[in-house]
Amino acid sequence: MSAMEPRYIDYYFRDFISRIAPDSSIELLEVMVELSRALAQQHSCLDLASRQNKKQLMEELRKLELIDSTNSPLSLYKEKLYLTRYYHYEKTIVEQITSFNRALAVTDQKTLSTALHQRYQPDKEIDWQQVATLQALTRQLTIITGGPGTGKTTTVATIIDLLRELATTTLQIRLAAPTGKAAMRLSQSLSNTDDDNLRVQTLHRLLGVRRDGRSFRFSADNPIACDVLIVDEASMIDLPMMYRLLTALPDHCRLILVGDPDQLPSVEMGNVLADLCSPSAGYSDALIDLSKEVLDITLPRNEVSHPLNDAICRLMISHRFSPSKGIGRIAQHIIEQKPELPVEDDEIAVSDPQSLMSGDRSSLLLAHYQEYVELLRSSETDPIVLSQAFERVRLLSPMRDGDLGVKDLNDTIEQELEQQGLKTPFNDFYHGRPILVLRNDYNLQLYNGDVGICIEGDDLQHPMVAFPTVSDNAEGDARLLLASRLPPHETCFAMTVHKSQGSEFDSVTLILPALLTDSTEQLLSKELLYTAVTRARSQVTLYCTQPVWQHCASTSEPRVSGLSDFLATGGPDSTTNKQLSLF
Repeated sequence: MSAMEPRYIDYYFRDFISRIAPDSSIELLEVMVELSRALAQQHSCLDLASRQNKKQLMEELRKLELIDSTNSPLSLYKEKLYLTRYYHYEKTIVEQITSFNRALAVTDQKTLSTALHQRYQPDKEIDWQQVATLQALTRQLTIITGGPGTGKTTTVATIIDLLRELATTTLQIRLAAPTGKAAMRLSQSLSNTDDDNLRVQTLHRLLGVRRDGRSFRFSADNPIACDVLIVDEASMIDLPMMYRLLTALPDHCRLILVGDPDQLPSVEMGNVLADLCSPSAGYSDALIDLSKEVLDITLPRNEVSHPLNDAICRLMISHRFSPSKGIGRIAQHIIEQKPELPVEDDEIAVSDPQSLMSGDRSSLLLAHYQEYVELLRSSETDPIVLSQAFERVRLLSPMRDGDLGVKDLNDTIEQELEQQGLKTPFNDFYHGRPILVLRNDYNLQLYNGDVGICIEGDDLQHPMVAFPTVSDNAEGDARLLLASRLPPHETCFAMTVHKSQGSEFDSVTLILPALLTDSTEQLLSKELLYTAVTRARSQVTLYCTQPVWQHCASTSEPRVSGLSDFLATGGPDSTTNKQLSLF
């Protein structure tokens, strides 16, 4: 766990525990400060395993009835200390997801085999997209993982088509993603599917978030009406949201989670997808036999029993990037934690961050948005045209503040826009300003991470902001909102790597700090590098030095959680689950 100074709320939590358990030792109260601090760092619990006095601490927790009693504020599991709420979340997630991991009755293997062979060409090597499709058609739970360009969305489209084709009754298929941006991207990717009625929602809308933003319409007492739920960008789902999602699904619902566990974890608590996929579950004799009969392939056998056996499929081959050069090579090197700064080629450019500290930095930064700036100069007002041009490029930084942080980069670009006459001083909502929403507004149906474009209209006193929306129109639509109604927001020519999750751009420029300091070291990791690089479809520009790159590539700080521990116990007894009928 990285260093972090205790906050006032950490001490308040310590004092709360001391009030309900006045006989608490000083050592135990210090642990309460650390637990509160761990939660602020988005760990779901505090690991006591390495402490020399862990036995005494656990005995004291029981003696004071802080755990193992009705309404205990804390819970202990496998030497991990929780707030009881988060213990309940993790335990329930494992119970729910393992109960979903069961085979469906396949009554017509010949029809299934024919349908799969029509979609996939025979190959000497295992086609993992085909395997994932087989799993999704014959199991209630499928977790499809893979890096950029490995065909996750293509596989989802095939699964949807085959579900419709093979079902004997009409299936209610729902699609969702954690953010509006991710939902829109999935919708655009699936626009060529045979089903025109598919709509992609954010998870908040799927769950029926109420106007207070704190409660949801759908829950265990009022499940979502769906037969199949497909969730993209599952690595962005935090612990509380995964709990709400799984408990709101009907017992018969087929669940397909899609994502890349090598990315940064969710902004909020937990790293659920990575925890579910680690260690990698294998294939049982039953699925190996089925794949041999239906696909005429032999899957590898995993001798280790795991509650998620047969559920997980990792797509191995990138159809977008070559593994021997460019973005594909960098992504793999980051996963393998290779310390060398990437070599330039036709997809990769590398520069020293010090070049962005010189006098001509503003024109250098704005040059990345040349196409967009030309549209502004030509007085383009079509919000879709502007949005599409803006979304082709993005500047990313791990930092919000300081030199080369997001605020510094955006201020510098806006100064250059003023110099070029494209922004007037003191005009916060100048034409073409890109805006990033920072807080959910459920009344406006705006969500943290949504991007809009300021549009100049006839009424200069009431500027408008256009937000692209999912629609039947291949070019997209936009809705206009008064700028004065927006929730907290900021300019986003540059954005943090975290905020870029769920997005893709033709070109990405990643600007890392010129020097390592105590504050910047805490922000840098291989997950951050990987997430930033894999936002790009065709071009990456790196502003980075060898020492900073080496630190990033060699640093990984997984979030502390007990999900793997819960899974290691085997989960609930699955033998009592009844099979569901597929066809």
